[in-house]
Amino acid sequence: MNKEIIIGKKLTRGDVLKSFVVINLYTFIILGILVFTVFPSVNISNQKKMIYSVLIIFITWIVTVPMIGGTQRLEIDDQYIRYYHVRGTWNQFKEVLRILMKKDDRANFSVSIDSIQSVSISYSLTVGGFGIKGYKLLFSFLLKDYTVVRFVPFNISGGGNNNKKYEEMLTFLQKNDVEIVDPYVLKDKLGLTSEEILNYINKIEENK
Repeated sequence: MNKEIIIGKKLTRGDVLKSFVVINLYTFIILGILVFTVFPSVNISNQKKMIYSVLIIFITWIVTVPMIGGTQRLEIDDQYIRYYHVRGTWNQFKEVLRILMKKDDRANFSVSIDSIQSVSISYSLTVGGFGIKGYKLLFSFLLKDYTVVRFVPFNISGGGNNNKKYEEMLTFLQKNDVEIVDPYVLKDKLGLTSEEILNYINKIEENK
């Protein structure tokens, strides 16, 4: 493989700062609506209005800032597969601080290509807001010591054109004598659009 395959995005300090600016912009828009439309109609003191305004900003930061650090990333090179994902609000908040301080990140798992015996690919259906259907791809790496490492992307149909990169990953592993277990023949469909893949999965479900 001449180049590293990266599925997902490695966040930089610039990415975090841009997200923080956007969060603050929307926060102050909401705050402005409250100050000029809601607060005048409520009989409370200016001191309480100030306290409520500060609380709104603080709560918004607590809820939204950790979400910046909740990304997923899979990296594949000639020797290793590495997976990065931070779970939990507090850990995601620390991840944002780590990025701002430009400290090295640690992979959730790092598996050498030579240690992989097989990779199985499957799926699960998802339902989002307003009943919108989607799907997740499920990857299970069976190592030669019989350890199983699982990787579940958030929702490939909502995550850009990563499906083609997954196909590239599987092709690379296959060339390195890793068995691809693909009972639903999904690998050959990863070059299609997300909608076409979802329709294919729905047909599988109808025939079960």
